[in-house]
Amino acid sequence: LQTNKRSLKMPVGVSKWFFAFVLHRILRILPTYGFVLLVWWKLAVTWGNGPFWPRWATFVAQCDKYAWTNMLFINNLVPSRQKFGETSECMYHAWYLGVDFQLCAVMTPIFVTLYLRRGCRRLSFILELFLVALVATMTYVNTFRYDWSGHLMDGKQTLEYDRDA
Repeated sequence: LQTNKRSLKMPVGVSKWFFAFVLHRILRILPTYGFVLLVWWKLAVTWGNGPFWPRWATFVAQCDKYAWTNMLFINNLVPSRQKFGETSECMYHAWYLGVDFQLCAVMTPIFVTLYLRRGCRRLSFILELFLVALVATMTYVNTFRYDWSGHLMDGKQTLEYDRDA
């Protein structure tokens, strides 16, 4: 790949590579993701019962409105407010696919461009480490601040449910 030393533009060839990279990622993830979403949305609702089963009505209602956001990988952004909390979105556990795709689409060209420029490899590495440390720190801090849980069946919501029962 050739680089232009005076500008911060992407090195020649990176833009073609990037679009092929994103297209490959979409074609690799979307068929399976769409199938799983369809099963979650239309079929799984008919397969069970139990104390948490009535929540499926919430999932189905959200999928009726917002399934398209999953297919565009913006399900972590739309809708911005969920009526029944974070677990009321359509296929709530797939929020990370939206985040992963958005970070990949935004950060990959930045890091590849910095990495391929002479003299910027160290900067690229330091920037990547800083961002990883920032995300880990903010996750840690906000977990305690907002009583987040890594699991659906624990945390504040479950404790309140147990007290009410």
